[in-house]
Amino acid sequence: MYVNEILNAVIPKFMDELPLTVLPHVWFQQDRSPAHHTRVVKQWLNNEFPEKWIGLHGPVEFPPRSPDLTPMNFYLWGRLRTDVYLPHPLNTAEL
Repeated sequence: MYVNEILNAVIPKFMDELPLTVLPHVWFQQDRSPAHHTRVVKQWLNNEFPEKWIGLHGPVEFPPRSPDLTPMNFYLWGRLRTDVYLPHPLNTAEL
């Protein structure tokens, strides 16, 4: 599913839009989602991005909790956690 709906459907369209001078410098990065490290996905990545992909058990291992590679982990989730645990408003004026 992930290979057909994302990798085969989206990535080639994206790559077609890139200038030819950029293509040799493109790397593919995945996080540690279980869907991202199946045998079929790894085969696809090895064919399309040989030695140029970052992921679990890939040529370059994905560094866990790396803020420069996962900006959502660096900023978004902490911000959402702060907002969720704010004290509840006591009246409409505080709302």
